[in-house]
Amino acid sequence: LASVDYNDLEQFALRLLWDPSKESRTPLASELACRYDLVFVDEYQDVNAAQNRIIECLSRDGASANRFLVGDVKQSIYRFRQANPSIFQELSAKWLAPGAGGETLYLSENFRSHEGILQVANTLFEGLMRPELGGVGFDHSARIQFGAPEVRQELAVQADAEPRCHFMLQVPEDPEQEVSV
Repeated sequence: LASVDYNDLEQFALRLLWDPSKESRTPLASELACRYDLVFVDEYQDVNAAQNRIIECLSRDGASANRFLVGDVKQSIYRFRQANPSIFQELSAKWLAPGAGGETLYLSENFRSHEGILQVANTLFEGLMRPELGGVGFDHSARIQFGAPEVRQELAVQADAEPRCHFMLQVPEDPEQEVSV
């Protein structure tokens, strides 16, 4: 009885699309890349090197570039599956370099949360998230905005209301112990 798992399938796809001896895509990959008008990939912060190579093989660069990647490095959660968020960061830097023709669209509006929760999250992350700590900063473009305030008044912070969000921090007695929030 033969079986394959997800990693096997990933590697088989890579073998069909990438020729390591030539450091280039295979003829099959070139043919497939011409077939697709657009290649959309969500959660790109969680791809690994093999997945990135597969997507590169199936899409185009330069004047005929057709990749649209969605991701947020701050939300990367799959490093235990070899996800490498720096791939997304490096592509973003490359595509945004002068003359590269790339563009970043920040999707910063939140339409689900109370405005008070977003204010607390922004304040907390501005203080905690720094490139030297986790490889990612929290600048103005990363702030979460309260979306559609004109139709979500019941979720907005009111000037005369009590705080709608309470933040509680548990500080361990043992400084070597992890802090839980």
